[in-house]
Amino acid sequence: MSNKLNNIADIVVEVQQKKTIDDVETFKNFVSLLLRSHALSLSKKFDQVRWDNYIAKKTEERNPTTQKKICIICNKEYFGLGANAEPIKNGQCCDGCDKSIVVPTRIANVMS
Repeated sequence: MSNKLNNIADIVVEVQQKKTIDDVETFKNFVSLLLRSHALSLSKKFDQVRWDNYIAKKTEERNPTTQKKICIICNKEYFGLGANAEPIKNGQCCDGCDKSIVVPTRIANVMS
């Protein structure tokens, strides 16, 4: 078995043997610290600050509330999850267009 697979197997065993994890956040923190310590053990050049910055950057990239998007209706930039723009257009719209255009149109469609 390769060294990488051995390292992954070690992590899996450590996670499986951990019996005192009561919630998801504790589990995520445990696995994160475990992976960090294994990365440190694999490289003498491991830079903890660089690693933490990289993880923070990746976390930010995957956070849908911090990603800039363009509203399908008004073409303005917005942040956040947005809303389904149907029946006006197919795609996501900003909260402003959702409240002022999409929701009233849906209500009118139901009432007619």
